Amino acid sequence: MNDTIWGGLLAALRPWWPDWDAFVAMGRHGGVVWPAVAICAAALALEQIALARRAGRQRHDMDEAEELR
Repeated sequence: MNDTIWGGLLAALRPWWPDWDAFVAMGRHGGVVWPAVAICAAALALEQIALARRAGRQRHDMDEAEELR
């Protein structure tokens, strides 16, 4: 039974595309899919940058407030 479970899992993880060109083409939808992935990744990166900058400003403001005490 254990072999059947692992065999099924490995079969599910096996890629269905024949080569990397077919993967990139995404069944002729690659022209839409990959720009959408890039836009999403850029938005997530910009969000992280914005959050880090805001945290830095807040940390700076907290340090200044602490000095005034």
